[in-house]
Order: sequence, then structure tokens, then C-alpha cells
Amino acid sequence: MAAPAPITGTLTVTCVKGLDLNDIQTLGKMSPFTKLSVGKESFSTKQHEKAGKTPTWNQAFIFNLDGKEVALHVIVYNKGTLGDGIIGRVDVPISNLVKASAETSFDLVNPSDFKKSAGKIVLKTEYKDPNAPQMAAAQPKVVYAQQPQVVYAQPQVVYAQPQMAGGQQVVYQQQPMMYAQPGQQVVYMAQPGQQVVYMQPRTH
Repeated sequence: MAAPAPITGTLTVTCVKGLDLNDIQTLGKMSPFTKLSVGKESFSTKQHEKAGKTPTWNQAFIFNLDGKEVALHVIVYNKGTLGDGIIGRVDVPISNLVKASAETSFDLVNPSDFKKSAGKIVLKTEYKDPNAPQMAAAQPKVVYAQQPQVVYAQPQVVYAQPQMAGGQQVVYQQQPMMYAQPGQQVVYMAQPGQQVVYMQPRTH
């Protein structure tokens, strides 16, 4: 069976909160904080003063993975006057963390007896793989607006033919003419079926 490929990149771990932590303080409320370690890198959250069994931290830390790390080591402490006491701990495989993104709770165990529960800790992780293909940036869509065509309508013109002897006056009524674009010939059209009587004056 082939060995799993080493995991490299960056892993952002957000230490969200603790749930139902084991109370190790005799008097008053605990002030818990958490230490997180991956390989040689180690970070600590601020202590939540007098939070007791339900502290909230919401602090994020970035770990650089070089492929040698196996697990994230999490230890929850209580800040004491004479020294810090360990509430509980858990070791989470890196391979599990790079697949998760939503908030996930992990069971803490008593440091002196791993069979005893010491509460839960809620973590959120975000993994960035340097070897993952980068998505190409979307090119902006360019839209070319066409200039509107301007059409000029000629007023309706009525041409009266000179009255012929013994007959009635004949009137030719043309449809309104449309001017074409500059540089094109303008043609006057008569009614369908009628003779074209008047043509556009010729330019000399």
C-alpha cells in the first residue's frame, strides 16, 4: 500500500470555544486558554477570564506545513495564580483537518487518564494547497453599443396634375418618403400600381 502524499501548504486554525470543560479549579471560575502546536510552530490564545467551563476565544493561527507534520496538538490550560493547570488535550491528524472547513468539535481527554473525558473544543480550519490549480481570473465582458440609425421622414406631398380639357383633375399622392443614409441615392416612390410621374430633380 502506497504511503500517503506529504501535505504541504498553509493551514489556518481558528480556536473557537470550549464546551463543558473539566473544572480543575477549587475556588472561583477557571480562566482557560489554549495552546496549539504543529511541528515546531506553536501558538497560544488569550485567556478567557473567569469563563469557567465555556470559554470563547475566536482566534486564528496560520501553520506552515512542509510535509513532515502528522498532527495538530491541542492543550487547554487554566490560568492559575501559582501555575497553569492542564484541563485536557487532543491530537488531531493533519489529514483530517485539511478536509474540514466548518466548525468541528473534538473530544478532550484528561492528561493523566486518556479514558476520561475533559470536555470539548471547537475548531475551524482552512487549508490552502500550493499545488492546486489556480482559477483563471474572469475576463471582463466588453459590450460594444451600436450607434442608433437616424431616419428622417419627408412630409407627405400631394402632386396635382394639370387639369385636362373635359376631364377631372388627377391627383397623385405619394407615401411619406424615407431619407437613406448620407451618400445613398434618394428615390421617390409612387403608390403601388401607379405611374411614377415626378422624379427627383437631377443635380447638374
